[in-house]
Amino acid sequence: MRIIQSFAEFEEGGLYNKDNKKGYLNFYSFLLSYLTLNRYYGHVTMICNESAYNSFIRYIPYDEIIFLENKNDVKFWNIYKIDALKSIKEDVIHVDSDVFIFGEIFHEFIFTNNWDVMVQDIIPLEYHSHFTNGFVGKNENFLHNNGIISRGLYDGRFTSCGTLGLTARSKEKYFEAVDKLYPAMKSKELVAGNSLILEELTLYLVSLMNKFRVLQVLSRDSMTNLGPQQAGNQNKYTHMWFSSKFDKRNVELIKRKIRIEFPHYRKLIDKYEMELVENKI
Repeated sequence: MRIIQSFAEFEEGGLYNKDNKKGYLNFYSFLLSYLTLNRYYGHVTMICNESAYNSFIRYIPYDEIIFLENKNDVKFWNIYKIDALKSIKEDVIHVDSDVFIFGEIFHEFIFTNNWDVMVQDIIPLEYHSHFTNGFVGKNENFLHNNGIISRGLYDGRFTSCGTLGLTARSKEKYFEAVDKLYPAMKSKELVAGNSLILEELTLYLVSLMNKFRVLQVLSRDSMTNLGPQQAGNQNKYTHMWFSSKFDKRNVELIKRKIRIEFPHYRKLIDKYEMELVENKI
């Protein structure tokens, strides 16, 4: 089982950093994410483009770097994540670089044969009805004819993929579906398409269609009863939602966490910040 992370820079900036002015702050969440993964699971591979590596990834002691250039438009920003997953031949867990783990929470997926897919959680559509904008209903014929989801089978949910684990069986079906949807979405053959649909809704449709066994890091009961933050705390899992990783207070908390729990790596922060000053950032 390979543990990977991925990141590519776009000339246009990112989803939560459109002007590129806060990109240097990614370093802190990426470093803590790597350190927590490495603490519990050892070897972590970063897949990135050269621009991202030169920007800040080179300061983080990933166990392996794989360079994969980014051929995607920023409109489909998270397709790079799927490209990264495709580049790994064995079973794989992708953890977003704004996710921190504080326990051996992936053991069930790694060390048993009980699961085909692992996700952060499965979300009822009523929580984020704007997310899919009726995608399944509006594209029912395409989805049915291409074997992605049969008519009447969709139950109105989708996966949240801050953490995403795939086995050989689920990878094959998932990538096959994405490869059908992506060109149709770019050509606007499909209605109401967006990049997150390719990652998160498509995975759910494929899992439903193929009766994949899906393990959730955060259970629906804990998410409903406690909310994302407390559910994460209960399950030793933190996801820095949306642009929160660029918030000054959160950056300081991350730095403090690293300095206290991983004191050997304090020097990486000092070195990085010294170069920021030298480069007048």
